[in-house]
Amino acid sequence: MQADQVRVCSPSKDELSEAIRMLREQDFGVVLRFRNQAGNHRH
Repeated sequence: MQADQVRVCSPSKDELSEAIRMLREQDFGVVLRFRNQAGNHRH
């Protein structure tokens, strides 16, 4: 977690899609936004 953000990283697009699906099924009482930063990672 980073302040009001949660970062999920995986080399598998399927795993990331599953994580997003699971999060969308929950009611956290806040608006969830998802952003793809595939080209912005650091080594």
